Amino acid sequence: MTDNAFPRSGSPDEGVGEESDSRVTRAARNRAEDLIRSLPDRFRAAGTELARHLYGRPGPVKVHQPEEDRPAHTAWYGGLELEEAWAVAQAFRETIPDPAAGSRDEEAAVSRELHAALDRTLLSAAVATLDRNTDAHRRMVQDVSHDLRSPLNSILFLADALRSERSGALTQAQGHQMSVLYTAAVTLVRMANDLIDFSRLGVGQERIVVSTASFSLETVIEDVRGLVGPLATHRAVELRTLFSAEGLRHGDQRLLSRVLLNLVSNALEAVDSGGVVTLEFSDSGSGDLCIEVSDDRVGTDVEALRQLMSITEDRWPGETRGWTRGLGLTISARLVEAAGGRIDVLSRSGTGTVFVVELPFPCL
Repeated sequence: MTDNAFPRSGSPDEGVGEESDSRVTRAARNRAEDLIRSLPDRFRAAGTELARHLYGRPGPVKVHQPEEDRPAHTAWYGGLELEEAWAVAQAFRETIPDPAAGSRDEEAAVSRELHAALDRTLLSAAVATLDRNTDAHRRMVQDVSHDLRSPLNSILFLADALRSERSGALTQAQGHQMSVLYTAAVTLVRMANDLIDFSRLGVGQERIVVSTASFSLETVIEDVRGLVGPLATHRAVELRTLFSAEGLRHGDQRLLSRVLLNLVSNALEAVDSGGVVTLEFSDSGSGDLCIEVSDDRVGTDVEALRQLMSITEDRWPGETRGWTRGLGLTISARLVEAAGGRIDVLSRSGTGTVFVVELPFPCL
C-alpha cells in the first residue's frame, strides 16, 4: 500500500493553530498507514476507509459525522462481523495518543475528537449488526410460519371432515378423538397466523390495511362459533351468544373475525371445565359496534392482560393465568387500533373478566 492511500495533512505553514493540528494529524496518519500495512489482506480495505472517515480532507484533523448520517453502502465496516469491525477500530485507537497524556491543548483536543469518532462508528456498526440480525430473525419466523400453515390447514380440513362424519360415521370414542385433533389444529393455525402478523407488525414493518365493505354480523359469528365450537365441547365450556345488534354492518369482516377468534379462543382456554364464556353484541350511542367477551373465571390478573396488549418485540408475552399462550391479544389490540376502535379488559367483581371492544362498523 502506498503512502498516499488517504490524504496527507496540509503544510505547517498554514498558521499557528492549524500548524499544531497538522503536526498531530500527520503523525497519526503515518501511524495509521503503518497499521493498515500490517492488517490481514481482508481487513485492509476497511482499514483504509476507516482512516478516510477519521482524517478526511487535507489540512487540520477533520472528524466526520457519525456513520448513521451516511448512506449504508459507504460504511467502512460493511461486510465485516461486529467483532471484526471492533478489532479494526481498536487497532486504530491504539495509534491515537491518550488525550490525558497530550502535552498541548490542541493535541489533546484532536485526540479526544478521534476517540469520540471511533466510539460513534463502533456504535453505528453495532446498531447496523442488530438491525441485520433482527431482519434475518423476522424473515425466518415468517418463512417457518408460512411453511407450517399449509400442512396445518390440510390437517384442519381433514379433521373437520372426519369430525363432521362427512367421510362416514364415527364411534363415540373416535368422535372425541377427532374433536381433540381438530381443536389442536385450530390452535396451531392460529399461532402460526399470530407469528406471521407479529413478525410483520412488531416494529412497524408493515401498516395494517383496513378494508371497508358490507357484511353480515350473523355470518361472522357463525363462522367463529364453527371454528371454536369443538374447543368449547372438548373443554366442557358453555359458549353463549347474545345479540342486541344484528344485520348488515359496514367495515372489515376479516379483521372482526380475527379479533373475535383470538378473544373467544383465549377465553375458552382460560376458564375451567363447566365454565361459561359469553359473546355479546350491541350498538353504542354513536353507532359503533360494541363487543364484550366475558368469562366467569375469577382472579385473572387484568393489569398483566393490559400489558400483553401492548407487547413489543423486546418484551415477549408469557402465559397469564391461562388467558394466553401466544400473541393473540397483542395482534387483536393492533388490529382494533388500526380500525380506529378501542379495546380494554375489565374485572367484574366476583363474576370474572370481560374484554370490551368498540369498532366503527355501523349498521346499514
